[in-house]
Amino acid sequence: RVVVGFAVSISAIADVSYLHEIAPRKWRGAIVSVNEACISLGFLVAFAFGVMWNNVNGGWRLMFGVSGLLGLVQYVGMLAMPESPVWLKQKGREEESREALQKIHGEIIPSGETTLSELSDAEENDENKHSSHVKLNEDVQDDELVTPHDAAQQLSSPTQSGDKLNSFFHIVVQYRYQCCIALFISMAQQFCGQAAVLNYAPLIFSDLDDSDFSITLWIGGVKFLTTVAVICSIEYRGRRFLMLFGTFAIVIGQFLVAFAFSIGNAIEGDTTESAMTCGFIGILAVVFGYSVSFGPLSWVIISEMFPSYIRGRALGGSTVVNYVCATLVTSTFLSMEGLIGARNVFFLYGLITLFAMMFVVIAIPETGKKSPKEIDELVRRMWLWNKFQRREVLQVDENDSIELSQTNLPAQGNSRTLQVHDAELA
Repeated sequence: RVVVGFAVSISAIADVSYLHEIAPRKWRGAIVSVNEACISLGFLVAFAFGVMWNNVNGGWRLMFGVSGLLGLVQYVGMLAMPESPVWLKQKGREEESREALQKIHGEIIPSGETTLSELSDAEENDENKHSSHVKLNEDVQDDELVTPHDAAQQLSSPTQSGDKLNSFFHIVVQYRYQCCIALFISMAQQFCGQAAVLNYAPLIFSDLDDSDFSITLWIGGVKFLTTVAVICSIEYRGRRFLMLFGTFAIVIGQFLVAFAFSIGNAIEGDTTESAMTCGFIGILAVVFGYSVSFGPLSWVIISEMFPSYIRGRALGGSTVVNYVCATLVTSTFLSMEGLIGARNVFFLYGLITLFAMMFVVIAIPETGKKSPKEIDELVRRMWLWNKFQRREVLQVDENDSIELSQTNLPAQGNSRTLQVHDAELA
């Protein structure tokens, strides 16, 4: 289990970044969402084998064995996959990058051209290196300016730890709002309670007087079919609309499950069937909402917000936060159920998801078919981040500070100032 968890953690970081970098911009959301569709299909297949072998002696060994065979098939297939053309281009391996493009798209790429918008974005970042930079002093010369691209290169090169920390700071400052969005999405993806529903569905229904393991097949089927529907609609419905719609469905579902436990615990007899029906609909609504929103869209949005030279680190940090939160949810569900009751646990999950939906409304723009630079401009126009920009404060010295706004500049003087040319800070 430790080895499998280690392998899944690595692949979870790499697969989204890889799919993003090989996909044309107009199909980027759908192609990245295919990853979640395959995960959903895996859940469905796993639930099916679980139902088949539930009463078989040593059936759990058979399930792990089948998983190993599927992993072997996947490994053999991946041996023929080309390296990411974006990664190759950033490493200066132009010819290999073009060969990878040709292998992926099945056509000859004319010299100097590319069918991948991401490569164009990377080139644009390189061309605009000196229009987006951090200046630490008014008297600093142009050749001393630190760009986000240079900072990313320093992070990946064997420099001193101080230089790496300094470069990391510059990148976080440059994409501070995107970092906040990525962290919030990663946390909300788990604290919405969907993982608890998947892991403990049979136990939940046993509490409601029905322990039929075939319920998990319903969950797996809804999860897979919904994700496929999202793949077909994500490019014209938009990420933001689907995220709001899905989180709303999760809120309704969690409240229905909480209501089901309230009915089941309060009244005996004929109402047990009513509680079962209400709980069943609620759990399917949670799975449906998650498959519309957090499941496929979390990684799509995070991958689209960051340029390619830091996307891997952004996805890696988000994955770490996501797994920590997943561990907290799954390890505390049963103890919280015993402490405050199942009804209150699911009601709490619903409130958290409602808060997440409000965050999407005020903080996350539509990211579809846009470059990281365009998304950065849209992020800064969102209500929440616009408020932050108007109240950001820079410490000039030990006793003085400057309140920043979109229209006012700091007074001239000998105090050291921080200038960020691509933002409203100046």
